[in-house]
Amino acid sequence: MTLRTREAADPGVPPIPTGTPAPYTNPDQHSWVLQTVSEMRESIGGLKQAVETLTDQSREQAKKIDGISHKVYAAWPLELSCSWLSDG
Repeated sequence: MTLRTREAADPGVPPIPTGTPAPYTNPDQHSWVLQTVSEMRESIGGLKQAVETLTDQSREQAKKIDGISHKVYAAWPLELSCSWLSDG
């Protein structure tokens, strides 16, 4: 039985690197990473706020819908009796 390597299966795939990557020493890249992380933190904070706002709005809408459904449920017998009286 012959085992096929990933490279043999698809010659367009680059080989998998081996060993430990070089240490992270470039200060320009370090400041870029810090800036990117800071921007991501701000974006995540904005997303959290947006989700909280949407959650609050959803709760308010649910209360309104519940109120409407209670009114419709309460009006149903009145409508039924009015239609019964108008037919008779």
